[in-house]
Amino acid sequence: MQGFLDYGPVDTTKNVFKIEITRRSIMAYILGPGEFSLHDARQIHGLPTNPSAIRPDSYTMCYMFTPSKRSHEGLQWHQAYIGLGRDQAGNPYADPTKTHPELIERRVTCGKKGH
Repeated sequence: MQGFLDYGPVDTTKNVFKIEITRRSIMAYILGPGEFSLHDARQIHGLPTNPSAIRPDSYTMCYMFTPSKRSHEGLQWHQAYIGLGRDQAGNPYADPTKTHPELIERRVTCGKKGH
């Protein structure tokens, strides 16, 4: 295993890439109501069709050094907070003492459209 995933060869006459992630790299976790999964973002993860009327929610936490410049493309409802130190790259940060209902509404609206 190299890093997080195992790779194996595939038939290149039927596939674009020469290797694929093997089944040994896949681990199934069945979560009940109120449970959560905590994993590294490099680990492949996903959900099958949700049979519940309740939309599953997710929370992503990323850490970066204060000299790093954050890309904002595709992050229309994500907020960044500075945890330690001072920003050195001119990133916009949210105020943790304020709520942002417009971001929640944007997320709900986008979720209804199937994005």
